Amino acid sequence: DRRGGALSSQTKNFYLQATKQFLRWMKLNRRIPDNPLEGTKPWNVDVDRRHDRRALTEEEVRRLLDSTAESRDSYRGLAGPDRAILYRVAVSTGLRAAEIASLTPKSFLLNLDAPVVVVEAKNSKHRWEDKLPLVDDLVPDLRSYVAARPIDGPVWPGTWHERAFVMIRQDLEACGIPYWEDGLVADFHSLRHTFLSLLSRSGVKPQEAQRLARHSDINLTLSRYTHLEIRDLAAAVNRLPSFGKAKADPRPLRATGTDGKHAEEQCPQYGPQCGRTGDSEREPEATPATEEGGGADDATPAERDGL
Repeated sequence: DRRGGALSSQTKNFYLQATKQFLRWMKLNRRIPDNPLEGTKPWNVDVDRRHDRRALTEEEVRRLLDSTAESRDSYRGLAGPDRAILYRVAVSTGLRAAEIASLTPKSFLLNLDAPVVVVEAKNSKHRWEDKLPLVDDLVPDLRSYVAARPIDGPVWPGTWHERAFVMIRQDLEACGIPYWEDGLVADFHSLRHTFLSLLSRSGVKPQEAQRLARHSDINLTLSRYTHLEIRDLAAAVNRLPSFGKAKADPRPLRATGTDGKHAEEQCPQYGPQCGRTGDSEREPEATPATEEGGGADDATPAERDGL
């Protein structure tokens, strides 16, 4: 029944995975002889993507936050300032909507040397407790905001997370940011894409981004969630060392020695101070006699050439 209809390949794979796990349990407990779905392959999600997400730019994030903070509209009990700080948490931690909805004031450990937000294992997607660091400029605002909330209740109560894409769509349209652009959507989960893309642009190491994203596969972090534009790639190549053509030496290249230096650097007598320009203008000099009475005619060719 699930194979038909309008379900996406990803949703079908979730059903397939759950069924396989149940049949595997039945086989281990000898309730069935074999798992009939053991060799069934999942659907290829890449050829059936209902919509791809885009990351917001830094300027778009600021516009969204400023506009939402001043909004007088409410969405499922969340006023504009409530949604604004909620978006800040999402774009600076990469937390999903359901994970943020599960947070209580106790989830924020703001008095540590390195403040963190804790997502309990039962509320985390991968069923492990997560501790994520908080950016410094967010901590003071969170401290005052969380202090006004019931200690055991959710910081952002209500059912907003069930239709979070509708909430952010309304706030995006209010500040003139398109929800759809070039076939890409900017829904609530796009804030997670934005978080990882901003990390990459900030020079964060891939392994650090993977840890912050809580992905088991680094390829998912780099290929699916990190969006790089041509200006990001241009900035990357411009960090390479320059190999431009060296400036030409303005001095005329006259005689050079074995190490490529100019003649005046090799032999001072060739310099402009003596007015000589080369061997053609050099006057012969007398060769001093040796201790044995030898003169110029007694010198070897190498000695006459100054070697």
